[in-house]
Amino acid sequence: MLTSVEGESVKDIRMSPLGTIPSTPTPVHGTSLELDGFVSLYDATVRKLLDKHAPVQTKLITVRPEIQWMNDNVKESKRSRRKAKTLMEEMHTS
Repeated sequence: MLTSVEGESVKDIRMSPLGTIPSTPTPVHGTSLELDGFVSLYDATVRKLLDKHAPVQTKLITVRPEIQWMNDNVKESKRSRRKAKTLMEEMHTS
């Protein structure tokens, strides 16, 4: 089963060009904007910057059903088997 996930890759934003972005007009002190107006303006400004530098991307991921027999004991056994195999391969190649 496939499902889509939307998100922004904020970690890929380079901080150096952010200083060159022209700022959006902000209201001057003494205007009639209430707190909700300032919050809306802040939200719109941040959204505009994120849309420009980290646009929303949609990725498809596969949702796999939970397997009942795959418990912590089985996972630990597989982990120790891989570790032993790696050690054996290292011993035989040297």
